[in-house]
Amino acid sequence: IIVYAAVILVFAVGYIVRHTWFGLRIKAVGEDPKVAYENGIKVMKLRWIGLAFGCILAALGGAAIVLVQSGVFLPGMTSGAGFIALAMVVLGRFSALGILIASYGFGLASTIQFYNTSLPFASGGARYFWVAFPFVATLIALSVWRKARYPAAIGKEFRV
Repeated sequence: IIVYAAVILVFAVGYIVRHTWFGLRIKAVGEDPKVAYENGIKVMKLRWIGLAFGCILAALGGAAIVLVQSGVFLPGMTSGAGFIALAMVVLGRFSALGILIASYGFGLASTIQFYNTSLPFASGGARYFWVAFPFVATLIALSVWRKARYPAAIGKEFRV
């Protein structure tokens, strides 16, 4: 049920961001907060709402990992998947459907490492390459994909 809920959530968030006044304001705050402020948008309020919503989604993702893998949280459980999650957002160009497609690509790269024992060329030291393959594939995709970009105001301080 978690997978189905996640796919539905992707389309719901995509619709909200692309087709509502709230999504347009969120995009405006992300691209140029000074212009948004000059047009009467409460920039800091929207940034906090966006941060809170992002934290809620991250918590749901973490809970899904725990429920799917073992039912108990263990240290190191994500194994650096947060880096790849950020890379998927950049590769998907902050589009819900683009992020979904990028996540399926990561899922494929991650699945390969679990089937490496059945591959004839994956014995010995080569198995460590397959464990690192999702990270290598992510780095290659980020360096090759020219359309990957962040919104202009991400990480920049806003002052009135």
